Amino acid sequence: MAKVRRIFDGLWNAATGLGTRADPTRSRSYCLTPIQRNEIEAAFRSSGLMRKVIEIPALDMVREWIDWKAEADDIEKLENEVKRLGLLQAVYEAEILRGLGGGAIVLGMAGDWQMPVLPTPRSGQIAFLRVVSRWQLTVSDWVDDFASPDYGRPKYFTFAGDRAQTRIHPSRVICFKADPLPAINVMADHEDRFWGESKVQRGLDAVMNCDNAMAAFAGLIDKTRNTIIGIPGLADTVSDPVAKDALQKRIADMATGESMHHVTLYDAGDGANGGEKIDHRQVTWAGIPEIIRVYAETVSAIYDIPMTRLWGKAAEGMSASGQSQQQDWNKAIRARQSIQLAPCLDAMFRFLIPSALGRVDDSIWYDFAPLSIPTEAEEATRFKTLTEAMDKVQMSGVLPDRAFNKTYQSLLVENGFLPTLESDLSEIPENEMFGMDPNSDGGGDDPSAIQAEGGGPVTSAGSGGRSGSGAPARRAANDAATGIAEGDWVEFDSDWQTEKGPSSGKVVKVEGDLVTIAHSDDPGEMFSVSSLKVKVRTEHYRGGTLWIFDARPA
Repeated sequence: MAKVRRIFDGLWNAATGLGTRADPTRSRSYCLTPIQRNEIEAAFRSSGLMRKVIEIPALDMVREWIDWKAEADDIEKLENEVKRLGLLQAVYEAEILRGLGGGAIVLGMAGDWQMPVLPTPRSGQIAFLRVVSRWQLTVSDWVDDFASPDYGRPKYFTFAGDRAQTRIHPSRVICFKADPLPAINVMADHEDRFWGESKVQRGLDAVMNCDNAMAAFAGLIDKTRNTIIGIPGLADTVSDPVAKDALQKRIADMATGESMHHVTLYDAGDGANGGEKIDHRQVTWAGIPEIIRVYAETVSAIYDIPMTRLWGKAAEGMSASGQSQQQDWNKAIRARQSIQLAPCLDAMFRFLIPSALGRVDDSIWYDFAPLSIPTEAEEATRFKTLTEAMDKVQMSGVLPDRAFNKTYQSLLVENGFLPTLESDLSEIPENEMFGMDPNSDGGGDDPSAIQAEGGGPVTSAGSGGRSGSGAPARRAANDAATGIAEGDWVEFDSDWQTEKGPSSGKVVKVEGDLVTIAHSDDPGEMFSVSSLKVKVRTEHYRGGTLWIFDARPA
């Protein structure tokens, strides 16, 4: 049985108009009006604000460029090839075209332009690069087989030049597509679905509103102060040509007096008859800057660009520095680099790497460089954090000395902490580069040399297995800790290590036969020097002497 629903209405609805034809919200609707190429060009070239919202993301996408992950010689060749081709400038121009609706970089390579091209191990195989817009490349034949991996892509591009047309295979074209159209837009043609939608379409109304508001405000500046002149019998005066000329001269003299002497002269009358009357009206700007600010924030919100970046506006709020907004913007740019730019560069580098090196090398890769440049204080903090972390790795003893030193050097070079380290290391023989000769037994004929037990490599923590120097371990001169001094490093090596107790520490005080050692369990535990049985005495990698004791004193 169907339910009967009662509908209530009353005077309140009729009075307010809600739900009736008088309700203004019932007439709201959105209407899509696609803009054409000439409108996009006019907006980009005529509006400084529109140009800025297009160019800012394009510039930040390539501002810090990329970091190559390859050998030093290969990196130099790759960077030289990038400069020779003008790749950085080409990508920047292509990113601007992406924002306007789509663009492409055409690879100038040997062979028939209509034939596909594959990477070949030949230096200089890319002769040049050409940046073109989507409107310079026409497509008449599309892949419409839904089962094909190239579905929705063009079979060929046609470049319309001034004198002739050139048919180009898609493998020679790196496309920089605009914002994708949603799949619900089934009425869009093939080209719009392939290239996407211009960013101008998204915020054109908001940019125009902001430009119009600022233009209207600029027009009011000339009317900051209005002068209103009342002249008795004006209607009769202007009807007489002679009197009219005299009136015009009178007003000109009055304006000259105000501009030269800041004095306003007028006829005050003879007492019986009223004279001229002059009123000044001052225009107030209250509320106008707030309206413009709202328009500006709307543009910033639509294009997801912080006000501090788009308008150069100082951050608002107590203790606000704008750093959080810049960090959010950097995250957004990094996301765009990964989603939009990386596929284009991957397709480009398939040909650029062989063109630069003369060989195909799949082991070479890249990463986008950090967008923020750290301050000296931040760099110092990062260096301190890295070195402290590596100290803990070395003290754990999980890495052999050679592997640890090689890894540590690589980290210092990649992070750029020591600019000349890489070139300095290249001058050192490989058997000495990482702190020890892997073919040496630890000291040759020196009877004090000691090898790691079992023939394995000496760990980064020395014989004790937790901390020490990269140099081969040496036996102590005697069984007692004779010569131990303040600032030396110590380590206990015995079966009790699995129990609670110190594993390593630093000497903070030496007084007679007593030595005070600071470690993780006690900031100042006291030991007798004669009770400390030395297993190894060597140099510590941070300077000073390392003492490795055979057993913990009772």
